[in-house]
Amino acid sequence: MTVASPFSVKRYRAVALALLFSVHWLPASAADPIKAEAATVAVATEATFAPEIAEDPAFSRYLDLLMVGRAWDKLDAALLADCALQLAEGERVLHRTHHAITAEQLLALATKIAADKRDLATLERLAKACEAAKNTAALEKITFARKLAGQSRGAEPAASVSALDTNPKQLIIYQKALKGLRAADILGDAKYLDQLDADLKSKQGPLKDLTSQQRDNLQKLVGKSRAALPTADNQALVGTLSKLKASSRGFGCRFGSLFGGMSFFGDDDFEEEEYEEEFVTPHPVVRPVTPQPAPQPPLPQWLIGAWQLMDGRTGGATFVEFTPDGKFITIDTAQTAQGVQETGRSTASARYSTNGLQLGDKLFQVSSSTPGILMLTLNGTAVQIKRVDQPAAAPGGGGQPNAPGQPNPGPGGNNPRPGVIKLRPQVPGGPVVANQLPASMQGTWFEVTRNRLGDEILIRYDFNADGTYDLQQFAVSEDGEVDLNSPIAQLSKKVPAAQRTIAFANGQLTLGAGQRFAEGPMTATVTTDSNGEPALGLGNSGRVLTRSP
Repeated sequence: MTVASPFSVKRYRAVALALLFSVHWLPASAADPIKAEAATVAVATEATFAPEIAEDPAFSRYLDLLMVGRAWDKLDAALLADCALQLAEGERVLHRTHHAITAEQLLALATKIAADKRDLATLERLAKACEAAKNTAALEKITFARKLAGQSRGAEPAASVSALDTNPKQLIIYQKALKGLRAADILGDAKYLDQLDADLKSKQGPLKDLTSQQRDNLQKLVGKSRAALPTADNQALVGTLSKLKASSRGFGCRFGSLFGGMSFFGDDDFEEEEYEEEFVTPHPVVRPVTPQPAPQPPLPQWLIGAWQLMDGRTGGATFVEFTPDGKFITIDTAQTAQGVQETGRSTASARYSTNGLQLGDKLFQVSSSTPGILMLTLNGTAVQIKRVDQPAAAPGGGGQPNAPGQPNPGPGGNNPRPGVIKLRPQVPGGPVVANQLPASMQGTWFEVTRNRLGDEILIRYDFNADGTYDLQQFAVSEDGEVDLNSPIAQLSKKVPAAQRTIAFANGQLTLGAGQRFAEGPMTATVTTDSNGEPALGLGNSGRVLTRSP
């Protein structure tokens, strides 16, 4: 799997760390020759797909060839499986195969890609279809692929290059070569491997900017791919899929080297002029600046500070605090043998206007008849809060006069001191002392898993020395890329810090409630992965956290 962080360049985000965390195969394009050929570029203006592809109108109700091209372009196992099953139904009804491609070929491709991407859901669907059709030969291959997909696989050392030793342009070219290699492995495309090998040995052409380390790595991978090539010639299928991929990109796509397979470099996938214009020498754009009104503070000064809910409770209290940046913090407390302890905390946004006080999604009406006490009314129900901090006196003494539509801020002026509520941590599950959490457990860990929908995700664990932790979920693209700057979920945004605590005893690290997004407490123990590297084992689940994805 590839982990990437965004560059400040248009179109190519998430590539700077692509090789820092060891690049696996990056499937995204067909197994086509890398070297750009000097063929005349033809533009698709009328034909839906390349005229060299044998059309078969009788199958049009069962299969859209452009869908096959899109699925192969993205190496989408699920979509290729759909195409294979649709084509198989057409072959069953018509008692013959399609002129351009067969269901058996698509089924084999979908199986290989699903195994490579560990797409167990697609493999299970294909297995059920083959079992119903009594296709025992295909079922045996799918069963083997399911076992392969369930096995853990380490990173390919030859595909690892430090991002510190390369530049964005080299990374783009290197990744395209890796994508082509992955597709060539799946398809058994010897012609692509020969072309890539020739370009690596040449000092000119599309690979001229690669570093020596990148060239050596690609040479090793080409050697491994050649050793695994099937003996049968597969160039007819290679050509068909190349044409379908090109046609699926719609009107205006360039067919360039269509007769010999689409080229990765030299067509619309990558152009030197486009790179220079778009990434190297961008032209500055000067726009007139429109004066903007000064932003209004979310809360007035007389409201900022600490307050207590007047609910008549004994043995505990509820405090609220309004902060200068527009936050409304609620803190529940209880009296224990150790003193007043915090039992819960929540935070919402707050904004004051002539319409009232907006707390979260509720709008309260505010009034005051007694200095230092506010009445908040919502739908006819009123609560009172009183100040518990002591605002400093305003210059000249006395209180701040009421502004139109504002309640009386009470005695003491308009300069309250926010943040005065200081409670001891809740007794159960409080943060551990820093030196109680071993250094071997502290820091960042990763887990690659799947969500309930079967989509591959990356989970980042951050175990802090102060006894707190956080989790982030990241989506994994079809190309195996992850943007570490764009989490799709973050535990600290859903669970307060008081619940995200770590307890350490008897060599085990126990995470508080809310671990892995409300799945409950779990334990972790120091162990090693299959490569002997440090790892954390989660309970008895068999899941392992590693230092790198």
